[in-house]
This record gives sequence, C-alpha cells and structure tokens, in this order.
Amino acid sequence: ADDKLEKPTEKPRNKAPESVCVSMATGVCMLLVVGISVCAAFNLDTSFPLLKMGERGSLFGFSVALHQDLKTESYL
Repeated sequence: ADDKLEKPTEKPRNKAPESVCVSMATGVCMLLVVGISVCAAFNLDTSFPLLKMGERGSLFGFSVALHQDLKTESYL
C-alpha cells in the first residue's frame, strides 16, 4: 500500500533571472571600457614636444594656447 513514497519537496533556490545577470555583466564591461579609455592618455609628438608654461596660480592648463607650427606655417 505504501508503494508510492513521497519525496521531500525542495524549496526552489532564489536565482536571479538571466536578464539581471546579463545586465550586470554588460554594466561591468561598460565600466571597464570607459575606465580604461579615460586612463589611456598619450602624447602625439614624442620626438619634439612643445612645452608651454604659465605663471604659478594662473590656471594656464585650463586656457587655450595658440602656437604656430614652423614647418607647415599653420596654426594649431
């Protein structure tokens, strides 16, 4: 009479939906791409760099510097 034994029922584990996992993975990848691109700086002319200095406290780096390129006679 007891040939049908009831198996103990297991509670389903709380699993995040796949869309949440994909969204998180996409977010992490985007963060890495943006973080790396922001940190990747380079100098265009490493052979003959043009160094410009301003007076201390003048915030020279925030101003636009106009200089003449002597080889091509053009303004940058």
